[in-house]
Amino acid sequence: MRRAFFVVLLLSFMAGERRIAWPASFDFTTIDVLNSVTTNAFGINNQGQIVGGYDGHGFLLSRGTFTTIDVPNSQGTGANRINDRGQIVGSFTDANFEEHGLLLSEGTFTTFDFPNSTRTSSGGINNQGQIVGTYVDASGGEHGFLLSRGTFTTIDFRQWRDTRFCSGASAPLTTDRRIKQGGMKN
Repeated sequence: MRRAFFVVLLLSFMAGERRIAWPASFDFTTIDVLNSVTTNAFGINNQGQIVGGYDGHGFLLSRGTFTTIDVPNSQGTGANRINDRGQIVGSFTDANFEEHGLLLSEGTFTTFDFPNSTRTSSGGINNQGQIVGTYVDASGGEHGFLLSRGTFTTIDFRQWRDTRFCSGASAPLTTDRRIKQGGMKN
């Protein structure tokens, strides 16, 4: 991240652009679930609702109130993203310590797995309810996916053996967590 910033800065100076607009100030808010060891925020929607995880549980922070998100009988649950309709996606670990995707919508959990996969994790959802994430196939290869209207589509870059991480990236490249609000384009 820091390297990318300096590259952009250097290129802007090389191109003759000397001015850089900086915000006047930043506001930071600490987010800590009471009595937790760790708290991580992963997503926020336009209403300011925040989702994340703490100590093996997912959470929703809405209007100053924390709500724990746990798939029943799971070993751990994580909430990764929330859309403007309040739909939350993430993943959970079952009693056999296998990871599955989840959607929490209007208080109802829907769990899912990419067909014939050994692991599924959802990482993003747009306002149309399209979900993106990653899955691991039977040979151990990791792939991106789109789940739209009940249909899974694999998203892969042909030149990469493992489409989730390449060139040291820390986020799935084939599963853009900022999926376009207008939907995926083929």
